[in-house]
Amino acid sequence: MTVLQFPLRGASAPLSVADSAPPARIVLGVYLRALRRAHRMSQRRSGRHDHVATSTISRVERAESPLKPERLEALLDVYSVAEKDRRYLLRSLPPAQFTPAPQGWTQRDRWDHWADVAGAEADARYVAVLLSASELIEHATTRIPSDLRPGSHRDAQDSDQSAGPAGHDVGMPSWVRTVERHPEQRRTVLIDEYLLSRPVGGPAAAAEQFHHLVELMKREDESRLRIRVLDSSKLSMLDLIHTSALVTVGSNRMIVGYGLCPYYETRSGAAITSADAFRKAQENAYDRATTIALIERAAEGMAKKVKQVKQ
Repeated sequence: MTVLQFPLRGASAPLSVADSAPPARIVLGVYLRALRRAHRMSQRRSGRHDHVATSTISRVERAESPLKPERLEALLDVYSVAEKDRRYLLRSLPPAQFTPAPQGWTQRDRWDHWADVAGAEADARYVAVLLSASELIEHATTRIPSDLRPGSHRDAQDSDQSAGPAGHDVGMPSWVRTVERHPEQRRTVLIDEYLLSRPVGGPAAAAEQFHHLVELMKREDESRLRIRVLDSSKLSMLDLIHTSALVTVGSNRMIVGYGLCPYYETRSGAAITSADAFRKAQENAYDRATTIALIERAAEGMAKKVKQVKQ
């Protein structure tokens, strides 16, 4: 398995979504790197096919320079991407130069937002972006992220359709299985408080889930995983804008969400507001000790429901 490694740029001075590349360019960079590694190619070997330098391939994969249509088409051909997917990605490619539209909450440039509607390949790109981020802040509103669930009840929770779309980590194209989580990823999962009273998958599955979260939190210092419950008494913009995550990939920061399909946003007023909402939500979340106490209490409540059913 191959890890997508990006330097932790901006660790001391967080990047702004306003300064980042167009989202389609960022996602394509992650996608091209994953495809190259799935084919066990070095950047040098990949560049030979298009007669470009290794440094050019590196900049393209990091979204540090524009990607020309002919270069994208050549790389997709080298990586054996299907013709229909190639045509779709070429249509989605931002131009090398364009004039951004005026910014505001209701205004965005055409290239500030990308809804990836390519089915399974779109879901795979979404997973790859989340895994390759050096920093990931997630907002869990309907269910706990699938990789934070105990395996014995993962299917039970996924089958609960009342919780919204299931985790996007099954039935993926083969290339995405070569992507492992960034080894130095700093990850924060913000859980809506009301989710602690919702028995997704049934009370037994929910109780085990909550116990599992507590165990993960006990290893927080060594794992770089931070779990916090959002105080429901404090209004959060995250509840209004329904954004899934804020990610840092290389030198870019981007808003990521999943509705009918994966979507990504940078530079617009909406992206800036969303990024600020994540910052404020972290500040207003319960601290570690309180979060553990709340989750343990929720686990006890679910365990009581299981006993009542058995009686």
